[in-house]
Amino acid sequence: MPKYPLIFLLLLLVSKSYALELELNQKVYAPNDKLVIFGKAIPNDSLILELFNPTGNLIYRTQIDTNSNGEFADIVLIWPEPDEEKFRIGTYTLVLTSSINREFKASEVMIYQIQQSTDGKEEIPNKLSLELSLPSIIEVKEEIPIIVYVTLNDTPLVGVESIIGQVKYPNTDTTTLENFISTDEGLYEVKFSSNMEGYHSVVVKVKHGGLIASKVAVIKVNKIMEPINKSVEMLREDMNKRIDILDERLSNNTLNIKKEIESTNESIKSISPSIGQLTSLLLPIIGMIAVIVALQATILAKRQ
Repeated sequence: MPKYPLIFLLLLLVSKSYALELELNQKVYAPNDKLVIFGKAIPNDSLILELFNPTGNLIYRTQIDTNSNGEFADIVLIWPEPDEEKFRIGTYTLVLTSSINREFKASEVMIYQIQQSTDGKEEIPNKLSLELSLPSIIEVKEEIPIIVYVTLNDTPLVGVESIIGQVKYPNTDTTTLENFISTDEGLYEVKFSSNMEGYHSVVVKVKHGGLIASKVAVIKVNKIMEPINKSVEMLREDMNKRIDILDERLSNNTLNIKKEIESTNESIKSISPSIGQLTSLLLPIIGMIAVIVALQATILAKRQ
């Protein structure tokens, strides 16, 4: 039997008898503070250290060796002044991984902020909070997003340890929502739909760094919304038909009025020659009447 597989097997058996223990010198840091780690792991192991900033980006990576007893202690870094790229104010995650057995991992969460205390060492209590966003009324079988916004000390939390949702149906049955997906800094989303009509209670619980926060919301699943939509559509179609009928009637009335105006104009045109003839007949008569009146006036004058 080759000796190398045997050595690897022995190392694997030895590694399973150890656990990776990790501790930090403090939980809250300010600029110029030292980040010190210590703990215990597999003897003579090379631990891979990775530090992730609040945006989830890897900003520091190094290697730390354990002694023959598996113990280790080291100053990882001295916190610099905050910036907008690597060292942002917020929650950081430190991860240690064994080189002998990659399944051996340990992680710790810490807060990096500008503290207000005079000595800069006083720990500020962490505040874990969440906001729940979802529609209040939906239709049966309609898929909706349930969005959770998680913050730690008012900073978006990246890499939350646990988010679990529970939905209670109108018939008191429950279902668990676990497959939350990170969509942005501090934002997590899961899809939900229901085949049951009525009120559904939604409870979302977040756990991180020993802290717990929860939020409750209510969704009304309404099956009547679809018939209502159909009724509105039918009403819209009926109104459109009535408008079309009115437009047609208006067009017909306009056409009739136009025809009557044209007919009146033709009548006036036909009457005009008759009026001229009548006028030519009346003019001599009117002239004779004028002569008669003049003669009578002359006779009356002479008699006087």
